Amino acid sequence: FAHHPNLWQQVVLSTLGGRFRFSGNWKDTFLRTKVGGEARHTPLQIGCCFSDALHDPWIGAALQVDPRWLAVESVDRRKNLSVDEFISRYETPGVPVIITDVASKWPAMKEWTREQLARKYADKEFRVAATVDMRLDDFLHYTERACDERPLYLFDKDFCVKCPEMEGQYAVPAHFSEDLMRVLGSDRPDYRWLLFGP
Repeated sequence: FAHHPNLWQQVVLSTLGGRFRFSGNWKDTFLRTKVGGEARHTPLQIGCCFSDALHDPWIGAALQVDPRWLAVESVDRRKNLSVDEFISRYETPGVPVIITDVASKWPAMKEWTREQLARKYADKEFRVAATVDMRLDDFLHYTERACDERPLYLFDKDFCVKCPEMEGQYAVPAHFSEDLMRVLGSDRPDYRWLLFGP
């Protein structure tokens, strides 16, 4: 139990913040960064131990997904959907739809590759946990090596402040051009997010 990745992930994030280089697992990352060594331990044998922290990963790996659950597509996927049809057929009646061709013309589709982001923003810090910022270079290093059941995701609401040129590389689709949140002024909730994961 003392080697459980989620426990060590919390130790790393609370102790080191975003200032670490991932070493393949969270315990080794902590020990190499904080202590300067590798884990040396003798496992304890404990009978009749029950733990949700141990059970959750096991059930996630052992649970079988019935293929029939994945065979049903209940949400329309549309391209070339006009704004008028979107409003009458989906927005007004409250029917979900996936608009598949919205982002295809954005410069971000070419500019925001892993390689381009690493080249331009390697030293920029982005939010990866509720209170942890991490250099993009270190985050990309982590994503290439992480096998976590619950990995870190870059989830940053201030990316356009940190990298202003990114703001011009995407656009709000015409279907959503009416900004209903503008009436809130400075109380407006966060509405732009950069998401990136392993």
